[in-house]
Amino acid sequence: MNIHLNHVQDWRELARQSRYKAGSLAELLHISPWTLQRCIRRLFERSPQDWLNEQRLVLAAEMLPDCDSLKGLAYELGYKNESHFCHQFKRHYGRSPKDFLRQKNRQARGGQRQLSHASGHSTA
Repeated sequence: MNIHLNHVQDWRELARQSRYKAGSLAELLHISPWTLQRCIRRLFERSPQDWLNEQRLVLAAEMLPDCDSLKGLAYELGYKNESHFCHQFKRHYGRSPKDFLRQKNRQARGGQRQLSHASGHSTA
């Protein structure tokens, strides 16, 4: 592996700076696309673009609770349109962004109820 890649501290931030494009990531790291391919496969056991796509979807799931619109989130993450973003999100997580958020909210409310019942207080 390229020696200076051993010192990369924040791969997720580099992914974001590259706008989730493998060619841009190689340029940021000052390496060839072929070297990037070898290094990313060794580190993350997938192609650079597959890894970048995954990082973008992980960030999307983290940002989803605070976003005002799916269209805005899709644009912010570099998707060409909301439809493509939603399709990729569903392919990765098995549910649409809206369903993902609903489930996350239900789980959070369920956790609050369990804490309230344990302390003897009701949240209803």
